[in-house]
Amino acid sequence: MLLGTESDFLQSAALKFTDHDVVICGTFAGDDVRAIKQVRPNAHVVVVDSFLGLAKPSFEDTSQETVQAGECNIGGVEKYKSYFKNKSELPDEIYQMWITPENLMIVKSRPISILFLDLDHYQPTKVCLDYFKFMLVNKSVIIVHDYGFHRCPGVKIACEQFGGTWTGVPGCTFGVQIK
Repeated sequence: MLLGTESDFLQSAALKFTDHDVVICGTFAGDDVRAIKQVRPNAHVVVVDSFLGLAKPSFEDTSQETVQAGECNIGGVEKYKSYFKNKSELPDEIYQMWITPENLMIVKSRPISILFLDLDHYQPTKVCLDYFKFMLVNKSVIIVHDYGFHRCPGVKIACEQFGGTWTGVPGCTFGVQIK
């Protein structure tokens, strides 16, 4: 679930970074997709998610209140689709999978303007950053939800290992990197 300021930031990014596809990994109920499609109805949006909750946390995710495996279970892809009253806001491509390097291989290579990750844990965040980095076009943006959030310490670790300059967004739990 996105805060209002987070939806606003995504919409602003969707208006600024417009030339190529939007890839969203970890979507929960689709607030991220709706935010983008409201301002860019013709955007080609690709969603990758298990739709069955979060993966098991790894060592890097350890905190007092780490989000656990199974949290954020939307109940499957059909249940996810039912959250879209306006069917024109549905993603253009949906991949239901646990995020692993092997599974991501079925997501075809494409030029990406916006990569939005909301995966809560280190391993899937790192896997997506590593897999999609070569598809990011010049002047693209990576937006990572839960960057610096106390329940998701592994997300920031994955971003720091990825490298580059990450900037926090006031009023959001976003980490942002412009390529």
